[in-house]
Amino acid sequence: MDWMTPDMLKALLGAVATAGGIYGGIRADLGRMAASIKAAADSAKAAHDRLDRHLEHHQ
Repeated sequence: MDWMTPDMLKALLGAVATAGGIYGGIRADLGRMAASIKAAADSAKAAHDRLDRHLEHHQ
């Protein structure tokens, strides 16, 4: 493999490391986003339940 020079290998490893870092960052962001969405949904359900109890009390 004449094309696989030490400089080309360094560039290839750098690109793979960069891609891995980007992939890890995106996965972390998606995990935080999913947790935030779940917390918002849980909060909305709790508020809905409170409103239902309030309305039932005043009927």
